[in-house]
Amino acid sequence: MMMDSRVRCWLSALTDAGYEAYLIGGAVRDFLLARVPGDYDVVTNARPEQIKQIAVAHGWICMSSRGERFGVVVIRVDALEIETTTYRKEVYDREGYRPTRITYVSSLQEDVRRRDFTVNALAMDEYGHIIDYVQGQDDLIARRLVTIGKPEQRLREDATRILRACRFVGQLDFKVDAVLEAAIPTALSQFRTISLAVVLREWEHIMRTEHVDKALALAWRTGVFSLMCRQRNKGIDRTVPFFTDEIGMVAKPGVFVAAVPPIEQAVLSLVVSVPPCGVVRYAALFYGLLRCYVFPSVGEKLTLPQVERGAAWVEKLLMYWQTSVSWKRRVWWLVFNHLRFSYFGKQLGKALDPWLRREARSAFFRTQQDWIEAVQQLCWLVMADSIMKDAVQTVLVPRENAGTGMLATAKKIPVSTRYLLYSKELVSICGQKSGACLQAVLKQVQNGTLENSRERVDQAIVQWLQRQ
Repeated sequence: MMMDSRVRCWLSALTDAGYEAYLIGGAVRDFLLARVPGDYDVVTNARPEQIKQIAVAHGWICMSSRGERFGVVVIRVDALEIETTTYRKEVYDREGYRPTRITYVSSLQEDVRRRDFTVNALAMDEYGHIIDYVQGQDDLIARRLVTIGKPEQRLREDATRILRACRFVGQLDFKVDAVLEAAIPTALSQFRTISLAVVLREWEHIMRTEHVDKALALAWRTGVFSLMCRQRNKGIDRTVPFFTDEIGMVAKPGVFVAAVPPIEQAVLSLVVSVPPCGVVRYAALFYGLLRCYVFPSVGEKLTLPQVERGAAWVEKLLMYWQTSVSWKRRVWWLVFNHLRFSYFGKQLGKALDPWLRREARSAFFRTQQDWIEAVQQLCWLVMADSIMKDAVQTVLVPRENAGTGMLATAKKIPVSTRYLLYSKELVSICGQKSGACLQAVLKQVQNGTLENSRERVDQAIVQWLQRQ
């Protein structure tokens, strides 16, 4: 795989000006793994002011960056943003996740020592030559995640490295070095100084990885699900659980668990079986945990109070997560209705059409796009249920047929009058009663007694006018 020509141009600009410059980190790792890099980081012995001067001289844009006080300058080269950092070492006077200060250093070898994992410390010059001071290539070949330096110290310096370890396991399908894995539970207490928003941001990356089941398995084995973090409310900091332990499924902090039991592995298999969409992955995780821990003895069919109890648990968990209201509403809706399918039990086939029509009438969805998207996501969840069959036969029963036709039916049900098909000139005859007319016709379409076609809807409008 060839280096992006824009990156090479920027490296050449720095070296032509008399400075050292290397591509470093994830981009080099991805090149060697034949993956397309998601972003590009460059390190150099040039100082931030000199980096800016060189960029401006070539007509490239210097982006404003909050990282400039840490020696980071973002350069835009023909629409490609390249984060460029002066060689440095980081000083952690207090444990958390941000260095309290940085010191510029003179060599690439010194700069490399501050990085998290050996596979992320590989450098490449403008000609494609690899510089490896930490045996990162050996670990890359072995598909092994190893810290630079003692893992206990590196994790206590920056506890978010724990979450990044989980992410790289899920993203790259790597194994974690045994010494690193054993050190994770000992550093979880450091999250008390890290905000919930930071934890959620890192967790979102984890939930979108290809091998998310392996990432979550590492998190379960090492107690990450039980970490406590900081949240500020009205200027007051408080310690809150990242993931409530009311259902009793997660390993406790400081307790190393050798393997993930079959029931947890079944939950993780469900999560990895749905597309890497954030809301769907979260909904799959919450649903699986509820079925396996809150309602493990009821088999497939749930009672309505149990469904409501499960939905309330999800609502409570999401209540203090600093995410958008629309995101929380969608996750809650997916889990609630997935649980309701278990309430329907063997009557699911008969209940499906009335349920769809009730949901379309509920005013929960403001646009047709949101409605169709939500039903599509629910279909993914329902179809993935069969993944858990072999591991937890009594807990979940496959419903491969439940999604058949569900999406097609949903597309035929409009959620508001603006999605009705009708002749505009005909409605204008209704005058001030047009709103009442369309609402009456919409109700017929949503109830399934009227087809949403221009001909049928126009006939219904005429009939409504005749009754007035």
